[in-house]
Amino acid sequence: MSRQGKTPARPPTRAEALASALAEAITSGRMPPGTALEEERLAAENDVSRTPVREALRLLAATGLVEQRSRRGSVVARPEPQRLSEMFEAMAELEAVCAGLCARGMAAKARRSLAARHAAMGRLAGEGRVEAYRSANVAFHEALYSGGGNAYLAELAVASRRSARRSSAAPRASSPRMPSMARSSRPSSPPTRPPPPPRRARISRRPKAPGA
Repeated sequence: MSRQGKTPARPPTRAEALASALAEAITSGRMPPGTALEEERLAAENDVSRTPVREALRLLAATGLVEQRSRRGSVVARPEPQRLSEMFEAMAELEAVCAGLCARGMAAKARRSLAARHAAMGRLAGEGRVEAYRSANVAFHEALYSGGGNAYLAELAVASRRSARRSSAAPRASSPRMPSMARSSRPSSPPTRPPPPPRRARISRRPKAPGA
C-alpha cells in the first residue's frame, strides 16, 4: 500500500516544542553535561508555566539527555562509557529498521535523493568541512527516519540519535575530527534495495561493547 497521502502530523505541544529546543541546546554543546535545568528559570525564559517545563524535562529524561534527581532538580546528563556504548548500539538498530522500511517502501526518486545526500556527506568529510558535514548529516538522518513512513519509529530514532550525539560530542567538541565523526554518525550506505527480513537486517550495526 502506498505511503503517500498520510494525515499531516499534529503540531507539537508546548512541552514538546520546549523539549526540542532544549535538546538542540544540549546536543549543540550550549548546555554541557552537569548544567542545572531550573524549572522556574526555564519557564521565565520561554514564557510558559512550569507545567510544560516539567513535561519537557520528563521527555528529555526518557531519552537520556537529562538526569532527574530526587529533591535536587534536573541536570544535563553525564553518561558513563558503557551507557554511551549502549546508546550507539540502540541507535544503530533503530537506523537499521528505518533503512529497511525505506528500502521496501520508499519511491525510487526518494531513494535516489537519499543516496545523493549520502554521497554529499562523503565529499564534505573528505574536504574536512566540519560544519557543513554536520548539517548534511542531520538532513540525511532526518530523511532516513521519515522515509520509512513510521512516525513513531522516527520519533524513537530522533530521540536516540540526539542522546548519543550529545553524549559523544562533548569529549571532542574543541577539536572535531571528520573521519571519526563520519564513522560514528552515519550508516554504511543508504538503502537501495529491499534488505533481508528485519531480524537479520544489520545495515547500521556496530559491534557490541566488550563483555556485553
